[in-house]
Amino acid sequence: MSKKSTHSSTEHSHLLKQVRGGEQKVMKKSLSLVVTGALVTSVFASSAFAAELTTQQKFDALKAAGIVEGYPGGSAGLDKNITRAEISKVVALLQGLGEDAASSKYKDVAANYWAKGYIGAVTKAGIVNGLGNNLFGPTQNVTVEQVAKIIVESAGLTPKADAAVSGAVSAWAKGYVAAAIEAGLIDQQASYKVAATRGQVFEAAYDLSSASAVSVKSAVAVDEKNIEVTFSDGQVVKQALTTALVAGQATKVDVTYNGKTYSVEVTLQAVKATEAAQSGAKAITVKFNRALSATEKTYLDGGFAVKSSLTSFPVTAKFADDNKSVVLSAVYLPAGDYTVTVKGTDAPFTVKIAASV
Repeated sequence: MSKKSTHSSTEHSHLLKQVRGGEQKVMKKSLSLVVTGALVTSVFASSAFAAELTTQQKFDALKAAGIVEGYPGGSAGLDKNITRAEISKVVALLQGLGEDAASSKYKDVAANYWAKGYIGAVTKAGIVNGLGNNLFGPTQNVTVEQVAKIIVESAGLTPKADAAVSGAVSAWAKGYVAAAIEAGLIDQQASYKVAATRGQVFEAAYDLSSASAVSVKSAVAVDEKNIEVTFSDGQVVKQALTTALVAGQATKVDVTYNGKTYSVEVTLQAVKATEAAQSGAKAITVKFNRALSATEKTYLDGGFAVKSSLTSFPVTAKFADDNKSVVLSAVYLPAGDYTVTVKGTDAPFTVKIAASV
């Protein structure tokens, strides 16, 4: 096999899918890629993941996730070239496409060819297309610039058409190469027209999958029966619990997001009042650190005291719809300084009541 592709730029336009628009400058988090990324990166989560992994370690992680395979005898063949058939398999599995032999109708891909299903899958998805004349060229080597286009589009990056690229690169590929370099998915080199190695593809595949992996950013107890989990992609999952949380007790909860189960630990804060202020001519609003449960509201029933000097002022309590505050209403509250005491909260609050509000 040759070490260098001789396709024209027109042929290259059929080789890989066209950009489908959009000005995204960050990676899309497709479900399949996110789940794959979590699986791949979890291989080294407890040891070397925190440090820079070698290409061999990245290959090992991809292999453990079922994305790639080595040669007989266990060699990764990192310095060997990679063919269109081989990269089709990597892309299909990385994107969660599986196999689709029915969509592979090329004259040069036999019915029993090992990669027929993967070729069909990436063809149907528009990621790697044929060469024209109903040919796919499964044994042809893939160049670095072709790999750049595949990974840039898989990542949802915007090609940088006007960016300068140091090194030999085809005009059609310059924007993809620039975007891939900026994203850290390929390294700078003297020529991007040369055949890519398996190691280069495995590096890009691992980095792409790990960049797309979602992790738990935070988990908080809203109240005794509800939690909110925020993920690294910005999504928030709200989950109702069947068993009430106990204040002050750390509790592990399983939360499912995008088909993956995450174990999070939450601790329900002990309820306490955080502030009190005048909210009407004869009203004071007390706010709490979180939403109160029905049990906690019952506990606080009759647990509010409003005094001015030695005089107590009877109040009625009405909790807000979100159960995060309560309005204490009195028949009469003359202007002056008041002390508001809340059951379960150590220090009383000082509230100044104005003649009018």
